[in-house]
Amino acid sequence: MRKVVSIKAPLELPGVKDEIESLGWRGRFPGEVIAALLDEVRRYSKILNLTGAGAARQLVAKHVYESALLATLVGGGFAGEAADLGSGNGFPGLVLAAMLPDAQFTLYESRQNRSAFLENAIAAAQLGNAKVENIFVNEALDGFAGRFELITSRAFAKLSAVLELASTAGKQGHLVGGFGIGALTDIAIEHAGYSVQDVIEYVNSAGNSDAAYLLKDAKAR
Repeated sequence: MRKVVSIKAPLELPGVKDEIESLGWRGRFPGEVIAALLDEVRRYSKILNLTGAGAARQLVAKHVYESALLATLVGGGFAGEAADLGSGNGFPGLVLAAMLPDAQFTLYESRQNRSAFLENAIAAAQLGNAKVENIFVNEALDGFAGRFELITSRAFAKLSAVLELASTAGKQGHLVGGFGIGALTDIAIEHAGYSVQDVIEYVNSAGNSDAAYLLKDAKAR
């Protein structure tokens, strides 16, 4: 289990690259692709309020940085099928797809306008390994039992609900990636048959302690 605490979240993409490389990231950092994604987020935020009022200046420190931390936990060599639940504003799903080019990402989003944004962002950044499903997650994943090797989410639902969905959609030994310092002591993890594989603890853009975590399916099948 790995632990690091950042004094201050990076405000620019080169700072994100430097930080994750210090944590062991050895893949390519696709700065130009992520910059194109950020352009789409800024453009659509004027219409959809994707990141909340006053958050545009925190796009890198809050959204890209945290997504990149999760990618670092997964590792640049990951090449399986992944599902991002409730993709909304595209974080972490779009950044993960950019940083893990050998993986195949399905971004699940129930709102039509957010799905349209995600599709435009994928096209603008030329992410050939990502697609969007405009459907309620529980309806979609029921049809894909045992399909995914990685399932991610951010502020989508309570951890217990995410793990229930992951248990249905994930292959044996699948990974679940998410955020939240409280999740590290959540009894739902053990009760649902998961173990904590790796963690990065950090200070987020609001100055609070937070964590990116990676859980592993430990259930006997």
